[in-house]
Amino acid sequence: MDDKKYKYHPLKNAQVAVTQQLQQSSFRPNLTVNLTLRENPLGHLTNLWDKGLTQTQFGIIEGCFSRFYNHLAKACYGRNWKRLSKKNNDKELKIFGTIEVSKNQQFHLHCAALIPAHLTEDEFIKRVKRCWAKIYYASNHVDNFEIIYYVDGWVSYISKHLNKHNSMGYISYSKL
Repeated sequence: MDDKKYKYHPLKNAQVAVTQQLQQSSFRPNLTVNLTLRENPLGHLTNLWDKGLTQTQFGIIEGCFSRFYNHLAKACYGRNWKRLSKKNNDKELKIFGTIEVSKNQQFHLHCAALIPAHLTEDEFIKRVKRCWAKIYYASNHVDNFEIIYYVDGWVSYISKHLNKHNSMGYISYSKL
């Protein structure tokens, strides 16, 4: 069987797949963002062994990230951010995140973001904090904003658990 005629090749390592996707998209983030959720979205202990429950938890957290992305895009580019992003790729908020569960069963998001060209680092961080505070499950604990000097290293770090049970996946609402 000639593998070259097939476009789809399943990768055994999800971390490699994520890294390749980001490299092919030419997404070069320059800021790390860690966002913590205040409680379990389902109101009881985190369950990572029941696939149905895990998918429900993932759906809730993905919804939180989607609302956060919408608030942040509006804060960075104004009310017409959707129209602007369709017309000009440079006017789109670019952010990528992975969902992890810490040892104390607390959900958090590791993100890599590209600071919009018209904003300073401090202005963007203030907008991230303000927009994250609007999310229902958001914790007041937003920390670890750092400049990314080695993109592949950060992407490798935030995707380290994609094959394990304590990471539920990755989220991207940018055209990556």
